[in-house]
Amino acid sequence: MRIPEKTGTGTITINVNYDDFLPTITNGVGNLILATINENMNIGLNVARVAARDQDQVDDQQVSPLSHEIYCGKNGFNACA
Repeated sequence: MRIPEKTGTGTITINVNYDDFLPTITNGVGNLILATINENMNIGLNVARVAARDQDQVDDQQVSPLSHEIYCGKNGFNACA
């Protein structure tokens, strides 16, 4: 995963496999996978879980989907919801 030199923001898509909970981060253009999140990563996992919960609610037609951003910088990724 390439880390940019300067801190910036960008909207990403988190895809979640409900069977084994294997979320992936994609760039939204052609769905290129940027990263796969696992339990050993301390970045993005909480956002992935929130996204999974939101999608479940959408599937049940309860609420609208929420968008999430991940802020990236030299020190890695910090998840923000």
